[in-house]
Amino acid sequence: MKKNYKQKLKASFWNVPSFLMTILLFLGLSFTVPEIVSGQIWEPEGLNMPGEWNEWTNPPVNNLALASSTQVTNGRIAKISTGIPRYQTIFSVAATGADLVGGNYNWLFTSGPEGNAFANKWAGVNTDENILQTYLYQAADDNNFTLLNGFWYTMNWEDSGYGNTRAIFMPTSAEPVFLTSVSAPAGAVEPNQAVTVNLTTDQAKSVEEIIYLRYTTNAWNSSSLIAFAMSGTAGTATIPGQAEGTSVSYYAFSSTIDGIATDYDLYSIRINNNDNENYSYTVEGTAPSVIAWANLQWPPDGNIVPAQDFDVFAQVFADGITGEVGQGAGIQAWIGYNSSNTNPNTWSNWIIADYQGDVGNNDEYMANLGAELTEEGTYYYASRFQLDDQDYVYGGYSAGGGGFWDGTTNVSGVVEVNAIPPDAEITYANLQWPPEATIALGGAVSVYGQVLADNVELGDEGYFGLQVWVGYNDSDTDPALWTNWFEADYLGVSGLTDRPEYAVAIGANIAAEGTYYYATRFQLGEQIEHGGYADPDGGIWDGVTNVSGVLTVEDTDPEIGWANLQWPANGEIEVGQDFEVYAQVFAAGITEGAGQGAGIQAWIGYSSSNSNPSGWTNWVVAVFNDDVGDNDEFTANLGTAIAETGTYYYASRFQLDDQEFVYGGFSPQGGGFWDGVTHVSGVLTIETVIPDPVIEWANLQHPASGDIYLNQ
Repeated sequence: MKKNYKQKLKASFWNVPSFLMTILLFLGLSFTVPEIVSGQIWEPEGLNMPGEWNEWTNPPVNNLALASSTQVTNGRIAKISTGIPRYQTIFSVAATGADLVGGNYNWLFTSGPEGNAFANKWAGVNTDENILQTYLYQAADDNNFTLLNGFWYTMNWEDSGYGNTRAIFMPTSAEPVFLTSVSAPAGAVEPNQAVTVNLTTDQAKSVEEIIYLRYTTNAWNSSSLIAFAMSGTAGTATIPGQAEGTSVSYYAFSSTIDGIATDYDLYSIRINNNDNENYSYTVEGTAPSVIAWANLQWPPDGNIVPAQDFDVFAQVFADGITGEVGQGAGIQAWIGYNSSNTNPNTWSNWIIADYQGDVGNNDEYMANLGAELTEEGTYYYASRFQLDDQDYVYGGYSAGGGGFWDGTTNVSGVVEVNAIPPDAEITYANLQWPPEATIALGGAVSVYGQVLADNVELGDEGYFGLQVWVGYNDSDTDPALWTNWFEADYLGVSGLTDRPEYAVAIGANIAAEGTYYYATRFQLGEQIEHGGYADPDGGIWDGVTNVSGVLTVEDTDPEIGWANLQWPANGEIEVGQDFEVYAQVFAAGITEGAGQGAGIQAWIGYSSSNSNPSGWTNWVVAVFNDDVGDNDEFTANLGTAIAETGTYYYASRFQLDDQEFVYGGFSPQGGGFWDGVTHVSGVLTIETVIPDPVIEWANLQHPASGDIYLNQ
């Protein structure tokens, strides 16, 4: 298996781009692969521990205790980011029933993509227990380690990026205990009063385990350790009395190492640090005020053009300072920005923020960040505060209110700075339909228009900010001079032209018969365009090619102006099975309104011969179904009206009041009055039982013979 590993290294070595090889040879340099240097290894690949103990499988999908939690599902080598960044796994060793079996093994620390999992390795160490050892990046020799049955091993690996690093293996004779609770003082702590901290574990600890209380009185510039005195699952440790005003912060951790003086995180097995907040108390007395909390208040993100105003707000709290009315004495504030999402304590661009007012016990500050951002790009921003000459603190944002910047829970804001976008512009407009129409006095006709625009969003209600009208005039003049305009509704994108379409019914308010002219009007910002009709497509009105529609208004009784057989065109059912047939009708001044048009009656008829429906005798009353634009739609169940098998033809019939019947036929374009040629009857086949479809014929058509080649 080690041979296979070296082959993978060789493949990676010779994957250096050819242009880089050329440059190196041109410079006369000896060809060596440079060491990759970065702050931490790439977390999605994480850390793996392949070796003889899992047959060198990498990633170690066959042993999850050796596998990266971010690269292998349920892998147990997990990243710990608090304190010293490190990876940890805890595994058991026994002759049977454990993660590994005792023995002497060659193995490696590795990190790399699944296709080249050995790309980065740390090796060259004969591993000892309970010693923090240095593992060499890309060392030639494997690591070697002897595991003993009957033990659990905790491995901590320091994440130093792609360079030499340190790791430790700490054995215990049972699974390391969990530190289930750590107590805090129940009441006020007096000056010089010792504080006893109580600890509980989930089970009695192994003999190798030492459980420590680590505490500080100077914000972790230094710290002290006290070993808990354990009895079963309970333990105590006592923090000595402190002077008044002292703030004490503490947490508990377990280890196998005695006398730890540094690198506490690397020697830790289990930790209870109050969910990364630590436990704390302050000795009563007059302690110097400090900034106890700061945030990035608002906004979490933004999108602006260069130098556009972008006000950023932040808040700060210092006990005894910011709770008073007005600006807290000694507080200074800044808003900072950077082109990379790093810790704000490394940034150099800071803008003085101005006091805005009190928000509860907090003081709020603001700075116009946008005025500083004159170039396009992505920028990250955070707050910075200082009380008198104390250390800076940095504020981050979270939806819950934010707090001191930590890059995880409380993070930097993000603003995108982009060039000023081009103005929105109407690039096409037309009068889509109809080119002409005739209505009765008091009736109406729906007029449609289509439009295209650049640099503007098309949403569920049309182009954002676009206004659309249909207007008419009693003379054929430029629509820009007209005064009768009616706001149109957005219908969606036309399935025929892929253009946004708008429509409104006009004519109902025309008081006198005569000839009128209509067109569309579109306005986006200050731009106004009028749409004209032309066959086949139309465009912006010019009075020559793209012209106004012509509306004739007659003082006559309303009548049915159009009817169809809507759907379906044909069908196949069993006797007695439902077969719904739909038809639509239009009568100016009757069907445009909501609900069934007054005086409209409808039928669906059928015949055993494909003849003119006006001669048929079998008609089924159809009921109103819905409004479809200006049309009324009706439906009838034709299937239950026919009791015998056979082939039948069907069409629609409509009547307005006591006027003559009209008959509707089907066509793929929408149908119209039945004429037996363009608008025809539907066809229904009724059988006793509809047979299942079967393949009735198949063959090998061509060729009869021939030659082919492998991979052809």
